[in-house]
Amino acid sequence: MKWRVVGAIFKKEMLETLRDRRAMVLLVLVPILLYPALLLVFTQVATVQSHSLEEMNSRLWFSLEALPEALSERLSEAEELEIIPLSEDGVADLSAAVLRGELDVAIVPREDFRAALDEGATGHVTLLFDAARGRSELARSRVERVLIDYRDAELEHRLRHAEIAPSYVEPIAAEARNVAPPARMGGHMLGHILPILLVLAVVMGAFHPAVDLTAGEKERGTLQTLLTAPISPLVIVAGKFLTVLAIAFVAAAVNVGSMVLVFSHVVTLAGEALEGTTFAFGPGTLGLLFISVVALGLLMSALMMTVAVLARSYKEAQSYLTPIYLLLLVPVMLTQLPGSELTNLAALVPVLNVALLVKELLRGSAGAEAVFLVLVSTVVYTGLTLTLAARLFQREAVLLGIGSPMRAAFGGGALAAGDGRAAPSVGEALALFGVLFVLLFYLGGLLQAWRPLLGLMATLWGVLLLTTLVFIRVRRLDYRATLMLARPPVRSLAAALLLGAGAWVPLLFVVQALQSGLPVPQELFDGMQELFRVPDGALGLILLFGALALSPAICEELIFRGFLLSAFRRALTPAATIFLSAVLFALLHLSIHRFLGTFALGLLAAWVAYRARSVWPAIVFHAANNGALLVVAVVVRAGADGAAIPTAEGIGPIPKLFDAQGSPSALAVALGALVALLGALLTRRGRTSSRPNMVARSPGAGTRSFDSARQGGHH
Repeated sequence: MKWRVVGAIFKKEMLETLRDRRAMVLLVLVPILLYPALLLVFTQVATVQSHSLEEMNSRLWFSLEALPEALSERLSEAEELEIIPLSEDGVADLSAAVLRGELDVAIVPREDFRAALDEGATGHVTLLFDAARGRSELARSRVERVLIDYRDAELEHRLRHAEIAPSYVEPIAAEARNVAPPARMGGHMLGHILPILLVLAVVMGAFHPAVDLTAGEKERGTLQTLLTAPISPLVIVAGKFLTVLAIAFVAAAVNVGSMVLVFSHVVTLAGEALEGTTFAFGPGTLGLLFISVVALGLLMSALMMTVAVLARSYKEAQSYLTPIYLLLLVPVMLTQLPGSELTNLAALVPVLNVALLVKELLRGSAGAEAVFLVLVSTVVYTGLTLTLAARLFQREAVLLGIGSPMRAAFGGGALAAGDGRAAPSVGEALALFGVLFVLLFYLGGLLQAWRPLLGLMATLWGVLLLTTLVFIRVRRLDYRATLMLARPPVRSLAAALLLGAGAWVPLLFVVQALQSGLPVPQELFDGMQELFRVPDGALGLILLFGALALSPAICEELIFRGFLLSAFRRALTPAATIFLSAVLFALLHLSIHRFLGTFALGLLAAWVAYRARSVWPAIVFHAANNGALLVVAVVVRAGADGAAIPTAEGIGPIPKLFDAQGSPSALAVALGALVALLGALLTRRGRTSSRPNMVARSPGAGTRSFDSARQGGHH
């Protein structure tokens, strides 16, 4: 690469960006002024509201006859409590009086309250308050303090009367001692703030220059001029990327610097309130934090620029990047959940890994392995994103804004003449996925909560597949071509059967290893156990197999390896088609704990369907996969319940293949991998061209025209 040319492009883009005074004001001056102003407004308004609330008396009602005299006196003498008389209607419905704001809190003792206290028993009392009103919440806490004081005094009186030492009723006195050093406490405090701030600052810093240097230049016509220069598109990508990266770093530095100054000022004013907390970090920690921010900036700059170049105008680029910006907030918010830690699996999740690494570094608990995995994976993701950006800069249709951005960016070639409405578009596929996602979330959940097995079948056939068929009918698409119902080679079906029967075992082993830090919730585990429970009789077994093996195989594959795959293959490359189909397939299962497993299953199903130009091998693969899982789950469960079943342990010296939790042994993994390898080899022997409009050379030659499915017409 000609680095002198890269430097020249970088200098040019930086000069043009710096000349934009409005951008510089937003980039530098606004953060410096914004955070102190926000702090002043927030603290002063909060102080005023807090003082005004504290100065208000809490309006209280209670019945003098129902409470002991000593307690009534305590409540009446409390300076912050004001006893409010009520009408008969108000006394009859105290809850309504509290909700109307006539009272802040009401004390309602049980009928035997006074008698219980006189007898030395426990007296029960209820406080009515409105938790949605701050004044009512404050009143509740004030009344509780009075009740606690009275309770302590009454307890002391009872113990003295019974000649019992107070220590008798307190056999254990627990003392909590914080062993975390001050620096760790400071890091823990910053760990809740700094990751979010860093991600937001870097993303916002990269947002506007990425849009301006790609879609903005398209709109102004300057990008086309730059492309006429005798330089490689890769050099242009490098120069623009460095510019976006530099501006993102400047924005992040200014935002973080301003925030640090404000935070330091708050810490100074807090004084003794932060006793036992320091914010001093060693050079090693600061160096790793800087490297983490660099890695995050690399990825964010590459991602923003790659997405922005697809747009044809500045406004269109903003509409593309806004959802990306919102999606990037999700992994950052996950770092604030209790128990979020940097596991090996989390270290491979973009953005989330860097946010968790920053949090761990601040707390002083980041290991060398975690640091290595995060940095390496982030650099790999950045490289892949930049490779994609370079490819986009080599496509004239993308740079000139011609036609569909998705087709121009990832298309594998032009459509054959006459494609017409034989198959759906990418937009129709994504629209259908959105409809199915919403229906599954709301209606599917209700059906499966009603009856697990019957509800699952009703969801698959009556919600997902029926909606897909109606969508095809409404859009006037060809059923055979849209659902990829062409007859596949027999070899493809046999290969799919072997892959489905064997691949799940090594995949299960890998997924369990990766998800070691993401345990399955007990309620999900119990739900799956209940779903795999064998019904009584042969009819019950048939229902179980039909609901968990055949129904998902048919319905889900017709949707994902039928409708979606036929849409994506018309506009995307084979790799992008298979990958996107698998991602959407995993997302529709609505579970982060099952995402990796369903994603891997979706990749293999899409691969066999794409190679065979038919959905039938994917159905066979899915049915074999689910059927094998079902057999193992039933056998393991029956063994756990004490049923007399033929297990490997009872056949002789054969080692046990699965433990009581269903985890595969090394032998099971090896056998599964061997069966899957045979299926993959059989698939390679039956290889067909990946071009979407391949025409068979002769009937029955083992290859079939992908477009021949359209010959069946409308159903």
